[in-house]
Amino acid sequence: MPIARKHYLAISPVSPFLYGVVLLAASWASHFAVLSNDVFPLRWQAEHLSLHNPESFYNGFYPIGYPFLLRLLSFMYDPVRAAMLLQIVLAPWLAYFVYRFLRKSVTESGAVLALAFILFSPQVLRAVLSETPDFLALLFMAWAFTSYSNNEGLHKMGILMGLAYLFRTHVVAFAVPFVVFLLFFRSIQRWKPLFTFCVGFLPFVVLQGAVQLFSGHGFFENAQAFNVWKTMYGMDWNNPPMIGNISAWTLIAKDPAQFFACYAIGLWKSVPYAVPMLGILTLWVVKRNVPDRLVLLSAVSLVYIAITAAGSSPRNMIVVLPIIVTSLFYLVEELFSVLRIRIPLSVAKASSMLLWSTAIVGTIVFSSHAGARVDEYSDVQHALGLEKAQDAIRVYSDDFDLYFPHLQSAQPRISGGWAEVGLPEYLKMFPHVHDSTARVLHDDLIRLGIQWAVYRTPPYDPRGHASVRSDTSLFRLTARTAGHEIYRVK
Repeated sequence: MPIARKHYLAISPVSPFLYGVVLLAASWASHFAVLSNDVFPLRWQAEHLSLHNPESFYNGFYPIGYPFLLRLLSFMYDPVRAAMLLQIVLAPWLAYFVYRFLRKSVTESGAVLALAFILFSPQVLRAVLSETPDFLALLFMAWAFTSYSNNEGLHKMGILMGLAYLFRTHVVAFAVPFVVFLLFFRSIQRWKPLFTFCVGFLPFVVLQGAVQLFSGHGFFENAQAFNVWKTMYGMDWNNPPMIGNISAWTLIAKDPAQFFACYAIGLWKSVPYAVPMLGILTLWVVKRNVPDRLVLLSAVSLVYIAITAAGSSPRNMIVVLPIIVTSLFYLVEELFSVLRIRIPLSVAKASSMLLWSTAIVGTIVFSSHAGARVDEYSDVQHALGLEKAQDAIRVYSDDFDLYFPHLQSAQPRISGGWAEVGLPEYLKMFPHVHDSTARVLHDDLIRLGIQWAVYRTPPYDPRGHASVRSDTSLFRLTARTAGHEIYRVK
């Protein structure tokens, strides 16, 4: 972007610290709301990790990294809130690494603008303020991209991507094509750097595989076939399909037409993310003056997007978001250069400050709305008369997001969700609750010692809600809050 920019952006060196302060303020405004219900099964696994019960280490969807971290935080009064605060403390480092990565390809003015786009994007904000593995995977991947762009050695990059792999296994969908493209970009005589990358990355793959074997499962065993099923047929989260040990390949082979039709839809939804990298590759073919490392990372990201589209999870995009935004801003600056558009210094500075200010205000406003959820959950807790975290086990709900903020973020008894599929020990302790009729649902709840049934309005589980409302002799409506109905199980 043609602009006189020397030392004009004083915000850039302080932006990482400013980002941390904003996140802390946002958390306070939200009453430290839990924004993703994925943390509850992960916390349950962390609480039950035991060397005396090897299968407790198996998780079909997430590697061991985050459950182990939550276990380390278990000495805190509320490990969930402690995990959120830890991520906020680490967030300035994310800003620092992303900014350094941006500066290798775009100007200072462009980097500060792009940094705001990345840090305040809904994907990143939700990851930082949610107690899930996505943030730590992004942090290590951003560090790896920065290390690679600054030519700090492929061994270090391999270690950093290996650490990211311990938090999200789909990192392997980036690592493998990276190795393949690296072979393409380097001559066969320069194999040593590639070897050092593998030496850095593979020990973490072996570590996760060893955990899998210790748990009594296969080295690469996982429950990703469940995500393929979700892509092909949709999902009733309250009553997830029990597809057994079928592999993703077998599932696809049974109905390839259905898979490719649904996969094409997911791939089409990913096109906006892929366009900047396609632009980088096109520019590289035409002009050949694009930074080689950005070209390589763009090519790998395209393959990564194509692979992860099969699982239809929008959260998978977060680890390549720095590459997407960097590619976009590089193309914009190239376009401005070709058109000989020169932005006045005052306009660039004002634009930067306006973008950051708007993003900060928007984050606080969004967080205050999330705080209303915490108030609603507190109302449910008071309506139920719960006084201890242990009391939550007497409550059943169809709302996966519901938890009790003043009881160590305890969650009521739920049925369904990915935990029933990915955590064998979870389903043994909490059998699935059937809700085909009021009598069937009532009998299951009584057998489990449930005294209250709480349904979200509108319900996540319409069938269960209809069953409860159909028989007042088994379920009695006792209270309503702004977002829930509370029934007494007779």
